[in-house]
Amino acid sequence: MDWKQDVEVMDSLSALFQETRDPLNRFLNAIGSYNDGSPMFAFLQIYGVMTNRFVDHLANHVETDALELTISEIANHPTVQGMVASMMQKQIDRGLHLE
Repeated sequence: MDWKQDVEVMDSLSALFQETRDPLNRFLNAIGSYNDGSPMFAFLQIYGVMTNRFVDHLANHVETDALELTISEIANHPTVQGMVASMMQKQIDRGLHLE
């Protein structure tokens, strides 16, 4: 069985995001003025987007569908796209012995 088909896992994930959404948003708003573009802030941004979008999708979808929609949105988020591009450039530079 895939973990996305495990009721306990999906119920736990759903509860995690729903119960932490408001406190997470308060924290992200409070720390936002310190955002220096570092990886930590990129992670926090993506985690916040993931949490909020998952909860939003739960209004119209079951957990597994909400998760798939959320992952799709995260994969296309500009912050994630930038991180992936940076990692790919580093791999290319390593392969060409430019590092």
